[in-house]
Amino acid sequence: MSHFSLSCAISAFVGFQSLFWASKMLAFRFSKKYRTLTPYDQNQWAQFVCSFVKGTLVCAKIYPVVWLYWPKVFEFDSFDGGIKGTAVEQPLYVFLGYALSDTISVISQFDHRKGDAPMLIHHIITAGGWMYLLMVDFGRDIACVACMVEISTPLLAVRWFMALFDLKTGPLYVINGLLILIMWWVLRVFLYVGFFGYKLYYVMTLSVPRDIPIVVAWTVGSALQLFWAYKLTVGFVKVANKTLSQRKEK
Repeated sequence: MSHFSLSCAISAFVGFQSLFWASKMLAFRFSKKYRTLTPYDQNQWAQFVCSFVKGTLVCAKIYPVVWLYWPKVFEFDSFDGGIKGTAVEQPLYVFLGYALSDTISVISQFDHRKGDAPMLIHHIITAGGWMYLLMVDFGRDIACVACMVEISTPLLAVRWFMALFDLKTGPLYVINGLLILIMWWVLRVFLYVGFFGYKLYYVMTLSVPRDIPIVVAWTVGSALQLFWAYKLTVGFVKVANKTLSQRKEK
């Protein structure tokens, strides 16, 4: 029996689509900067507004749960733990609605030269993974870990707007980049990828068919996190070196 709530998924999707278009209309009305942007960057503007809201909502819901039940996240030797009726269910629907909404946004202005292909893969895998967990009703520990890493998402959105408004040379931009880099390596690499390895050790010995889709999704997700970790590290080093050079010149 499916535990998936189509109405919750549609509501979250409609909510993020509404936010996407509202942010575009408001920006067009009140921001001169927005009106000078290309259609691709105007799309990015609305996408980052949505990602900021998504990251904030998901983390606001999931961190109190993790704080209270942290030891239990590692109790299971497989991807067990029901989601239906728990505090983890709501942030998953929020995440799912965002992933479906942003998939449409990425496709509408798709440009493989700007890294849209990995993002599209990420959204499809994320949406499929959350739908699967919600339908089968298991994987509460996976959900907690995957939602925890979203704490870096609002900072990424802020970083994009700082770059857009020519604030790259300020100390806040460097601090923002450093925080993102630390969070990425600690949460998205050490926790997310490391937790996957920890669970995979047990899952492979159990050979449960139910777990195969999650193993595939998490493998792809881990590869993407490592890929973006590399790009973020290279980018931060470049910004830090540039900032140090400018200070020496002064």
